[in-house]
Amino acid sequence: MSFRGLRWVQAGMVCMALALTGCMSPDEDDTPNEVTTLSGTVTGTVLDSNGSPIEGVVVRYTGAVVKAAVSAVTNDAGQFELPGVVVSGTSGIGANDANGPITLVLDTGELEMPHMGATVRVSPDADVIANPGDDPVFINNFNVDTGPVRLPALNTEVRGTVRNAETGAAVSGVQVTLEFQGVEFDQDGNVGVAATYDSGANRTATTDSAGLFSFTGVYADSCVRVAVGGHEIVTTSASLPSCTELDDEPTDASSISFATTNDGGVMDLATVTVDPYPNGDGIPPHVESTDGVVDDSVSPAPLASRIDGVAPNGFVVEFSEALQPGMDADDALVLIGEAPTQTTVAVAAATVSGSTVTVETDAALPAGERVQLWLAREALLDSAGNIAAPSTDVAYDSLSGDSAYLVLDYRTFSSPDLSAPRALGVAGVTDPAMSPATLDDSVTGLVSAPIVISFSESMKDIVEPGDVTVELDSGFASVLTTELVGETQLQIALDEPLPVGSEVTVRIDRAELQDSEGNGIVLSDDLAYDGFTGASAQFFTLFLATTGAADAQAPFVESTDGVIDPAVSPAPLASGFDGTGAGGFVIRFNETLQAGLDASDVTVLVGPSGSQTSMAVATAAIAGDTVTVETAVAIGQGELVEVRLARDALRDTSGNVAVLSDEVAYDSLSGSSAELVLSYRTAGAPDTEAPMAAGVTGVADPSARPAELDDSITGLAAAPLTVVFTETMQDIIEPGDVAVQVEGGVVAVSTVELIGGTQLQIVLDEALPDSGDVTVLIARSELLDLAGNGIALSTTLAYDGFTGPEANLFTLFLTTGEAEDEEPPFVEFTEGVVDDGVTRAPLDSRIDGVAPNGFEIHFDETLQPGLDAGDVIVLVGASGDQATVAVAAAGISGDTVSVETASPIAGGQLVEVWLAREALLDRAGNVAVLSAEVAYDAYSGDNAYLVLS
Repeated sequence: MSFRGLRWVQAGMVCMALALTGCMSPDEDDTPNEVTTLSGTVTGTVLDSNGSPIEGVVVRYTGAVVKAAVSAVTNDAGQFELPGVVVSGTSGIGANDANGPITLVLDTGELEMPHMGATVRVSPDADVIANPGDDPVFINNFNVDTGPVRLPALNTEVRGTVRNAETGAAVSGVQVTLEFQGVEFDQDGNVGVAATYDSGANRTATTDSAGLFSFTGVYADSCVRVAVGGHEIVTTSASLPSCTELDDEPTDASSISFATTNDGGVMDLATVTVDPYPNGDGIPPHVESTDGVVDDSVSPAPLASRIDGVAPNGFVVEFSEALQPGMDADDALVLIGEAPTQTTVAVAAATVSGSTVTVETDAALPAGERVQLWLAREALLDSAGNIAAPSTDVAYDSLSGDSAYLVLDYRTFSSPDLSAPRALGVAGVTDPAMSPATLDDSVTGLVSAPIVISFSESMKDIVEPGDVTVELDSGFASVLTTELVGETQLQIALDEPLPVGSEVTVRIDRAELQDSEGNGIVLSDDLAYDGFTGASAQFFTLFLATTGAADAQAPFVESTDGVIDPAVSPAPLASGFDGTGAGGFVIRFNETLQAGLDASDVTVLVGPSGSQTSMAVATAAIAGDTVTVETAVAIGQGELVEVRLARDALRDTSGNVAVLSDEVAYDSLSGSSAELVLSYRTAGAPDTEAPMAAGVTGVADPSARPAELDDSITGLAAAPLTVVFTETMQDIIEPGDVAVQVEGGVVAVSTVELIGGTQLQIVLDEALPDSGDVTVLIARSELLDLAGNGIALSTTLAYDGFTGPEANLFTLFLTTGEAEDEEPPFVEFTEGVVDDGVTRAPLDSRIDGVAPNGFEIHFDETLQPGLDAGDVIVLVGASGDQATVAVAAAGISGDTVSVETASPIAGGQLVEVWLAREALLDRAGNVAVLSAEVAYDAYSGDNAYLVLS
């Protein structure tokens, strides 16, 4: 017998008689009448292993007749009552039934002491209580009691030490598996009703260097089985209670079974001696390939056209080693579509043969659909008993939330893509309706801020620097590199920065702009600045410009009267702002606008996207920097509202058209960019849904506890701890509300900032340690959504919880990996240096210190931002007779330090650029050192500065 997933434990079944009413009399031919809806009440009692009541268990009935769940919570006596339970069935003379059994789900997720959840069934029968003539009579409003339901606590620890039976040496690095086999109640006669216990998946642990293993949160009052991967268990030095109540197969030599106690505590197996099997390796099997997968490195993995699920074109999954036979169709699930609307496809067959798993479906899978193949891990065992684990050879496998299944993610073949790609836009362009389109000042064209073109679909990586030209007002810029990032973004880096106040025309050979199917580029309907040029229209061309006009500052929204939080979208409005009169929309811009806007330039839409209705605009006007809009009738409570303003009517006195704001989050541009769209929500009914954590940035596995952070997360300002929430939160958290504990003590919190309403960034005074546990504690009273609802625990994360004396702290259990970056940064080269090998490096004639010809110093890795003009000294002249030159600006972008002087440096001068080393830190916090690649750097006398000559 194999114990997989949820196991029924028969400990007594309660079948209650129901007398039902609401039925029609039978037909003359004595055919049964249909019972439509018959309602009643179900009661019961929930106890722990010792027969004590459990308070706070949520009991739910989710019958098919009533779509909404009926639920109740057990009281301090463990009792519950569920009125309004509805069943259906058929009735006839002398015989009828209800559509039973009634299934109740017992949810223990909110209990302070964790207990097993369970599913309980009672099988009601509908009885005829009177039968005068041929007309049966039934009783309505039935009452059924489940009897006592017993739930084991999850308060046991199982531990032991694995040693070699022959040598006595500790056996390290082997997989130990703990399997729940069923409840093992004591013999007090109070065994409880029949239930399915939610035991979850098998647990695994790995022995440490001393051979130690431990499982916590194991089920009390239960029979469990422990096995050691790749080894036969010879003896255990502990005396363990045996399993007595389960009708179970005898324990084989590969495992030991025993009963945990009623009260929990520690079950110490002491020393477990083992002999390795001849093929015992302790290494779990993993997926190596799937027949028909076109690309192993992506998820979902694309399948060849012949793979449709039906034999002989089913799923053929190759593992790294031979597996034990025994898998069948019940061990496999096939889901189609995107969560949460996936549908199940019937599995015709599932088998294991050697290292190959084959799964076949009853019906062919549709083309172009996402398909997930779920394989029960307990049926994926190698000959040593190791359970299958995720693979490093393919990207499309993962574990289910409870780790019970290995999930393989595919996409079936679809018809060839015949749609042509187009440009979505250029990074830094805020107004796609302009030609030439103005680039943001942050786009310099250099490696640290290249020209980035986004495409509508994946492109072939075939564009070379020679396929691109960049024309300026004063000639051409040399293209240094081209790189396709993420298949949809083409990055073009130049040898020198783009000049200010110049047109920038980017031309790319059209023959090299193809999507993955070979379709050539077409022009976009959404962009005004792309086109085809050349004698044969052979160039795809982007018409751009850099800023530099006398008034390049376009107007933007600074605030709207009545907005409670400008950092979220849609922005919540205070009560009383309903669009009419004094409750109209008063929108304030950063500068004076030209008059002329009227009601015809404004559209007000109410309702969710896809079902919006237009609201009549009574008046619209501009006065100075303020736009006022009033509707003809009041807007209802709790409504989504879009105020759409024609951008052509939003111009400053220099004629600049309004753009998106950095100061509010609720503005956007319409699809054609012709309108500025402001999104609000009027005050309305309170939101009662509690927020949850959606995850922590840098955590790849939400099912782990503690969850491992990516090495890039240092906790410093450049890479803070970032907690993402499911909805917009109140911006009330202060550094004093957060504590970060590490194994060496507590790391001081420097700042906390709520970004976009949903991301809490926590910056520390010092970097997180390279390895060890990191526990983040946040006062629960400060984690509130806009409606004041407090934080709840996530249903998808394993690493969050409530801690503290009264569970007053929301806690995230994290860990860092081993540090991989112990190398300090150093100078690789400086723009304009003619010879790196001399101590006073000669500069070419264009470098005079003043923008755009300042000092661009490139390091070997990314540096933390923060350097400014106060961290830099520029000295001119011979030693002993040097003069200081004022520094106009200094900053860090990626791996590049930029320094600009207030005035140009004359030709032929000796120049020293002094950079404060404490401002030259890489992401791991290492301070810059001298370079082996250039000869012109040195330390100042006190080593506080890196001096470049």
